[in-house]
Amino acid sequence: MTEEIIFTSKGPRRRSQVRKCHRGTRVRRAVDSGNWEQIAGPGRSWKNIGYKPPPKADLNDDSSSWKSYASWTNVTGPQICWFAASWIVPPRPLADDGQTVFLFIGVEDIGHSHIVQPVLQWGPGPSGDLKGAWSIASYWVGGDNDPLFASEAVVVQPGDKLTGRMVLSPAYDKNDQPNGLVNCRCQFDGHPETILNAENLPPLKICDVTLESYNVSQAAPYPPVATTAFENMVVAFYDGSEPVVWNAEGKAEVNANGSIGAAVTVKYPSV
Repeated sequence: MTEEIIFTSKGPRRRSQVRKCHRGTRVRRAVDSGNWEQIAGPGRSWKNIGYKPPPKADLNDDSSSWKSYASWTNVTGPQICWFAASWIVPPRPLADDGQTVFLFIGVEDIGHSHIVQPVLQWGPGPSGDLKGAWSIASYWVGGDNDPLFASEAVVVQPGDKLTGRMVLSPAYDKNDQPNGLVNCRCQFDGHPETILNAENLPPLKICDVTLESYNVSQAAPYPPVATTAFENMVVAFYDGSEPVVWNAEGKAEVNANGSIGAAVTVKYPSV
């Protein structure tokens, strides 16, 4: 039986790579052992999840499916403390025929090897396919053969206002000393089911605002609107501030720059 292939912001992955995380779960790759580990509740210790990389296969990378987006890279500034933005759930597409549409903000490392993201999703994806409904979840996607971590999915309705948020903090070793890596708590405000705690990541210096899609056609269309606006965008820093100038790609439009109150509009392509 052929294993299901799902799309992610780091290319295609196998369904077997997905690890679902309930609210409050902490996940990481241990620096000393290289094992993938989790803590599933307060007062518990780290436990090896027993992950074995799947056999390599020829999966076509479709990262070009970032259709409309804007990004900012923190080259020399102080460490990012948190990144948040708000947007409205668009109307449902007029047909549901296997298309995937992601609307998200995210943070990446300079090497683009990891992304942590609160995602509004239509169609199949890491958290499943809720068939004819928009849903929200938080994801951590890493390398081709790494596990892919996903929070619980929550159904949302057209017109709902969402606020996605990622809070970054230094990571520490077993001697309680900074290890040069970062932890990231990702969630949608007001939806504790979407909390995902990703730890021991490379420094996350790239902020993204993105419309990403797969298998969209006239029979499997985008939502019946021209644009989606990401507003009230905030990039906060631990110490001081840094000029934030967003770089738009793929017909996205930067409506306001800055670390507080920025706004980006993403545009849906014609199909």
